[in-house]
Amino acid sequence: MDKRSFIKEAPEFYALAIAVSLSAANPRHGQVHTMDQLEGHGGFSFYGPLLEAGMRILENAGVAETVKQVFGPPLYRRMPDLTQQWLSRVDHEIPIFRTYSGIKNQTWLQQAITDVNEHYSTLKISPSDFDETLPDVWAPLPLDRSDAKLIEATAKVDAAIAEIEADNGYAVNVPGERDYVLHSLKSFSKTLKEEAQITGMQIKTFAIDPLTVVTKRFAGAALSLVAGAAKEAILNWLKAKFGEFLGSLFS
Repeated sequence: MDKRSFIKEAPEFYALAIAVSLSAANPRHGQVHTMDQLEGHGGFSFYGPLLEAGMRILENAGVAETVKQVFGPPLYRRMPDLTQQWLSRVDHEIPIFRTYSGIKNQTWLQQAITDVNEHYSTLKISPSDFDETLPDVWAPLPLDRSDAKLIEATAKVDAAIAEIEADNGYAVNVPGERDYVLHSLKSFSKTLKEEAQITGMQIKTFAIDPLTVVTKRFAGAALSLVAGAAKEAILNWLKAKFGEFLGSLFS
């Protein structure tokens, strides 16, 4: 794993571990916890910069908050929306949360966090890496349907949907994957056509991730080409409309 990939993915693992720790800490909302207490509740070993990056994800989702005092390190609080039902949602926009909702294995998560920490050291990550490269992927992005690049992206996504629906081999051999891809892309297309805004995380979850699944499964085949064209059109729209970095975040 390279540094850029780590900075994109590691905070989501930490966000999951923090959420698990907070939900296990106490059924009462409003109680604050130190980092040491969070580690004890979940059996994790946390690094401060990654903890902050993971907390930003939970804060944006409205399920946890950081409480800062005049002196001393931050404290962490569980919000009312952080429930077992929220943790167990199968439609989470963050992929690792969806994975965990299926396995619910805290030992696995502890080992995953240990792996994250080892990569943090190996890759020589610094706290400033997160400050510089983590935009708010939950912030709303306006959808201007007069934008030529958005029009092109929408058309390419619809073309991919049509090709996937027409591929009988996909339906026969991996019907579950095909259904996931189609459901995600149709939801994304509907949002582009009907809603006023979208988030970066929605783009990743309902477009970039499923299109990547198709390009990898059908590498070199026609279906891979049409999926790749849709993904490229989406990234071109993001880079042109919202800046190079946001577009490159999902490439």
